[in-house]
Amino acid sequence: LGEGVADAGLSVDAFKLAHYIYFPVFDKQRRYVLKHLDYYVEGDSIDEIKLIPRKYFMKIIHELARRPIRLKPIYIPSPWGGQWIKRLRRLPEKLINCAWAFEAVAPEMSLIVKLKDIRLKIPFVTLLTCEYENIVGREIYRRFKGFFPIRVHYDDSFEGGNMAIQVHPDNKYIKENFNEPIGQHESYYIVHVKNGAKVFLGLRDGIDIEDFRQAVLRAERYHEPFDYEKYINSFKSEVGDLFLIPAGTVHALGKDQVCVEIGTSYGYTFHIYDYLRPGLNGKLRPIHAEHAFKAIKFKRVASWVSSNLRQKPKVLRRGRNWVEYLLGRFREIPYEVRRLDFKEAVEDSTYGRRFHILVLVEGKALEIIVKRNPSRRMKINFSEAVIIPVSVRRYILRNLGDVPCKVLKVLLKGRSRRS
Repeated sequence: LGEGVADAGLSVDAFKLAHYIYFPVFDKQRRYVLKHLDYYVEGDSIDEIKLIPRKYFMKIIHELARRPIRLKPIYIPSPWGGQWIKRLRRLPEKLINCAWAFEAVAPEMSLIVKLKDIRLKIPFVTLLTCEYENIVGREIYRRFKGFFPIRVHYDDSFEGGNMAIQVHPDNKYIKENFNEPIGQHESYYIVHVKNGAKVFLGLRDGIDIEDFRQAVLRAERYHEPFDYEKYINSFKSEVGDLFLIPAGTVHALGKDQVCVEIGTSYGYTFHIYDYLRPGLNGKLRPIHAEHAFKAIKFKRVASWVSSNLRQKPKVLRRGRNWVEYLLGRFREIPYEVRRLDFKEAVEDSTYGRRFHILVLVEGKALEIIVKRNPSRRMKINFSEAVIIPVSVRRYILRNLGDVPCKVLKVLLKGRSRRS
């Protein structure tokens, strides 16, 4: 991918080192150590080393895999990043902006466990290594072999800029070129907008592809600007909109909005045009025209996108003062996106088959209660995400505020329509 900045704000060299060397090596070593563990040592702070005997550490792990899981967020700036998350979460002023707020990105994140007056940090991948099947389910275990297949994070361009025009590789391309198990599929759910915000999605009908290619190459090689909206389709975005983005679809989040981004793998973003805008290091960010034009599915133009990737909500089930909608499901994307709207409470279940990821996108706060063990409960506030392990089965969402709740629900597709 050349020099510059990778998907999550790392330099490309740092991303390659972490993704291709550190993660595989550490994962192998983690599995070995967990089999032979005598004590778990948390050494984040040299001044506060924490030591837990194996017996008690495994009890903690067992308990965590059977209750809702909230991960410690990670905040990353970018040249297009916005200010909404920064204000909402009261982030430090020294953070210039927040482009990405990681909520459920497995390789990067940890849990904070409170044990009386002690706070213990456990990497999510450590929990997955010990309890993968109880968290994701047997069916998903067979399909993904230890890989956590969904990521959820915020993209914030509010009072910022446009994301780079980009495309991601599909299953075939990513396997042949990078030996990854799954292509990079995404969706944007809009949670906050300024008037006039738009999402770029697909190509315009009838464009000259070679003309488009040459404009991209001139921008990459000679730093010549071009009118990208001559080639790239866009839609006005409003709160509650869902945009499906299967691999191979040209796209970008426009300025002045915030979305929940739901995706599969990450790290393989091929920039097509970045407005000749410098990165945070003052240098122009790289363009990946060669990869991009091999990955683009050129039939995904405005008319096709409107019919296939902008879906109308469908009612799946309803009860007294609650309803569950299917917001989006597309054949190539391995997950589907739903939403639970309710006033007081609603009950749901993993049915022991597939985990859920929930995000409170409207409402002040809610409590998640495991029905068969009500002591296993968790409160989340507006904007926060939580993973519901498959072992939880039936659970209740109870509104703690004075306005109705809307909860985004993400789950992998399965053979059955039942969740």
